[in-house]
Amino acid sequence: MARDSTIPSTAGSSDRTPGPAWKTIGGTIKHIKGDVYTVEDYEGNQVRLYISRETKQLRGNKKVGDSVRAEITRNGFANSVQ
Repeated sequence: MARDSTIPSTAGSSDRTPGPAWKTIGGTIKHIKGDVYTVEDYEGNQVRLYISRETKQLRGNKKVGDSVRAEITRNGFANSVQ
């Protein structure tokens, strides 16, 4: 069974602002709710990504089922999604 590897939020809205890249994740979008994408990575972990107008979205808007690669901050904000 996949474990939920949601990146913890440490300070209110800090997870919804750009910052230094922490890591790059890849996987498939399983759920979109507002500005949060739930992505299942290649190891089966569920990761929540926070998207805003400041997120650089390459190749258009995303939908459930799309394969994506995202550069994220330690708090889960997606600096870019492609």
